[in-house]
Amino acid sequence: MKILQVNKPGPFSIIQDSGRYGYQRYGLAPAGAMDEVAYRLGNYLLGNSPEAASLEFTIKGPELEVSGPTYIAVTGGPCEITVNDEKVYPPYAPIRIETGDRVSIGAITEGTRGYLSLAGGIDVPSQLSSRSTYLRGKVGGIEGRPVQAGDEVYTAGRYGSIGRPLPTAKWPVYKGPFEVDVIMGPQEEFFTEKGIHTFLSETFTISKEADRMGYRLNGPEIEHEGEADIISDGIPLGAVQVPGHRQPIIMMKDRQTTGGYPKIATTASYEIYRLGQARPGEQVKFNKVTLEEAKDKREKYEQWFKQLVEYIRQPAAQEIEYEMYVNKKPFRVKVTEI
Repeated sequence: MKILQVNKPGPFSIIQDSGRYGYQRYGLAPAGAMDEVAYRLGNYLLGNSPEAASLEFTIKGPELEVSGPTYIAVTGGPCEITVNDEKVYPPYAPIRIETGDRVSIGAITEGTRGYLSLAGGIDVPSQLSSRSTYLRGKVGGIEGRPVQAGDEVYTAGRYGSIGRPLPTAKWPVYKGPFEVDVIMGPQEEFFTEKGIHTFLSETFTISKEADRMGYRLNGPEIEHEGEADIISDGIPLGAVQVPGHRQPIIMMKDRQTTGGYPKIATTASYEIYRLGQARPGEQVKFNKVTLEEAKDKREKYEQWFKQLVEYIRQPAAQEIEYEMYVNKKPFRVKVTEI
């Protein structure tokens, strides 16, 4: 069922779900939402499957025209959602929209990416068990490309109970600088003691060469023990490669599946959602943790996310108001208005 038409797509908008797994052996990247926390929260707010497809936008959201009554939710970096050029809503709240409404999603004030979730999820063909767009492979989403003006967005229309809004204090925080936990290896021995010390003690800056494939960082050179080449092997999410130019690269959701540069460390999985919101020019510092420490922190991360989902699912009295802030602008949102 057609539910939205795209009038303006924003700078870079693509359809993503939780990713495409089982095909890296064939050279196909998993893709998927860069910020899995915000993406999943959007689906929970609308009673969707947590893996329903959503629209991931960068820096600024799209402008849309509504073809049928439904609910939407916008999550990720804080931004304003305007309906019919007059009523303004905050993110992390379900919003009822009606036929003929015009929806505009403004600029993100903290972080890089936002997610437009639609009640029932975005309905595009599943390719290799996922609806995620992988641009380099021209797979998934709408013809394997970014969303364009004139595209029509469809939904299956099936969803569960609408959740209650998340107040500002419960929103994920995306403000840098970013201190990132890493587990050393798998090719730590390809670096000198000086190189490892530099990696763990210095601060690096995200360069303009940062996208869904990976973030190239600028900073002090990381010294190799010998040649900066290895026999190509698999690249996990969050791997930190150091090529011959001695600058680290953090591999992200659209990474190549194999590579021939040594990996000094691998980013802990619970850090990926924050890195997915980092902007060029922001700073990154690496913090070495053991595998056991990473497991403990992963459990705490999962417990934090579980508490957010439980909050969304709790019934709320009709007259409860939620005070939220976007760029210091207050919003009072009543359940009856949503």
